[in-house]
Amino acid sequence: MEPGFESSDIVTMFPTFVWRTQLKAEVYQSVNRQVLGILEASRGGLVDIGPAESWQSEQNQHDLEPFQPLSTCILDAAKVVLKFLAVSYEALVITGCWINLNGKGTEHKTHSHPNNYLSGAYYVRVHEGADWSTSTIRDRRPGSSDLP
Repeated sequence: MEPGFESSDIVTMFPTFVWRTQLKAEVYQSVNRQVLGILEASRGGLVDIGPAESWQSEQNQHDLEPFQPLSTCILDAAKVVLKFLAVSYEALVITGCWINLNGKGTEHKTHSHPNNYLSGAYYVRVHEGADWSTSTIRDRRPGSSDLP
């Protein structure tokens, strides 16, 4: 501590945290089968899409019974994040959840999640050479930089 200072602290204001969680193999294998089953049912058995094509489900996937194992994982992860942030809550609610299917080389359009404290992405499958780190997370505050 420098002379003349009684204390010093770092105050983080407007932080942007990104949590990455890896499910256990026995959990994600089951969850992925369920999500792929929903995808097959929604698309008439078609789970692949051509280059430069995109498809998006309705935003109510969290309400579907086969989606409940993933919804549980999402809520469990949210509880960990909120505990870390020291945020109290009475209830956690998923307000929208959808499936995106993008062909190789296709980007998901930039969007925001207004009126949500937390948002996330779960990857069932990715094209060769892609993983979560190829996502761009935009900080919508003026003057902020993007996270690759």
